[in-house]
Amino acid sequence: MSKSAIERLEMLLNEQDARIEKLEQENEELERRVEGAKAGWSLPRSVEDARPELPLPRLEMEWLPRSPGDWGAYKVEYRLVYRHLCDHVVVIPLGLTRVEGGGQSPFARGADAEKALPFRDGAHIIHDSAHLALPAYALTPDGPVRLDLSTTGLTNARDRGKKHRREAP
Repeated sequence: MSKSAIERLEMLLNEQDARIEKLEQENEELERRVEGAKAGWSLPRSVEDARPELPLPRLEMEWLPRSPGDWGAYKVEYRLVYRHLCDHVVVIPLGLTRVEGGGQSPFARGADAEKALPFRDGAHIIHDSAHLALPAYALTPDGPVRLDLSTTGLTNARDRGKKHRREAP
């Protein structure tokens, strides 16, 4: 092969290497976007406090239909809401339950907030509320409802007193 043919092949290989590197970078960015879309619900976000009547910090669960009035599929988001040091309200999602089927709001059947809680996240909000001494609310289509811990057998961490606290040596 002549020198010019080799130089041309090297030039083409270099161009292809640069193109491959660019495509690999684009692929990594797309993979990050897909991962972000999958976990996007779990990212903390700043919000206007849509519920100024509720205390901060608090734990809450909100029932969100797929579209307004369409309870054929809905999700229940479990989250921590608190006021940040910079004085804005931050929402940290802690869990998400998706429900398919049913056709009507879980509250339309006369269920109270405690009975409508999703199994796993419902257990978590009750446990976390008791152990972190935070009030827990269910944001139902009819408005917020304070969850009653007295039926669970758990007590609020503030109510347990020194019984469960470590004493200083």
